[in-house]
Amino acid sequence: MSAVRHLSRRGFLGGTAVVGLGMASARILGPATHASAAGRPISCWGDSLTMGVGAGGFAFSYPAVLSEIIGSEVYNGGRGGERSGAIAARQGGVLARVAAEVTIPASGYAVIHLADEVSFRGPVPGKVMGVDGSLYFTGSGTAHRFTRTSAGAETVVPTNTAFHATGAERMRGSDPIIWAGHNDDYLRERPGHPSPSMTIEDNIAAMVAYNQSTGSGSNYLVLSLINGRDGGVGSVYYDRAMIEVNGNLARTYGSQYLDVHRYLVDQALGDVGLVPTPQDLIDIAEDIPPASLRAVASDHLNVIGYDALARYIKNVYSGEAR
Repeated sequence: MSAVRHLSRRGFLGGTAVVGLGMASARILGPATHASAAGRPISCWGDSLTMGVGAGGFAFSYPAVLSEIIGSEVYNGGRGGERSGAIAARQGGVLARVAAEVTIPASGYAVIHLADEVSFRGPVPGKVMGVDGSLYFTGSGTAHRFTRTSAGAETVVPTNTAFHATGAERMRGSDPIIWAGHNDDYLRERPGHPSPSMTIEDNIAAMVAYNQSTGSGSNYLVLSLINGRDGGVGSVYYDRAMIEVNGNLARTYGSQYLDVHRYLVDQALGDVGLVPTPQDLIDIAEDIPPASLRAVASDHLNVIGYDALARYIKNVYSGEAR
């Protein structure tokens, strides 16, 4: 893994007073942001758990709640279904690469397959061979439609050419919260899927290193993976995600690693004033975040779960966590 520099948790919120704002006043940013009142903006990178799936989307996500309670702008970089490699490519830590030669026509679009099973979920602006455009996932494997921004010369794109995502460049220097890896095939038994060249840990390390290379975004937080209904004690997912990957992340990032899995299982119900239901007790025995914090018939968190998570993150960094 890449070498990383660890900073104090208290420095993450810039040492400013925490201001409580109503949801109407909180500003949750999409593709662009600017410096917040607390200093640098905060960027949250991840999958559907960052996006807020299970609670109604961006407005009820943990970045939305975090923005509300710290009185600062927060970028929600969550994309449902994305693996860690795609998240890291959107953030800038790794470069997505073309898997097979393709020709971009003078106008319109070309179908580009990306290597290492990178599949972007949603439009990703960027450039390849100097051609500006956006990649759109076609819904099939690693195939993406690259639509150029404007007409120009026909361009041949050789195998292994890098696609440079540019949408996140405006977030350079922000303080990132990284929550990536839940969708990676390694965590489940999926015969026939090739192993990517970079692991979850590699992609997270690349994201941290990229942020530090900006010279101003040297505070960061890496969140642990969490599990759901089929990922309890003794499952393949539990062994690989909860034990192996989370163990590696804890050893690598030390005080910059936050075990949100342990918090959700052991403490969150008490913090929100809920008495465990019989199903909650079954889930806790399986070391799974309890059902009262999850959406119905889902592994995603609900409004209560995301709210508790955001307040825990804020309390850890302001020194108020129990």
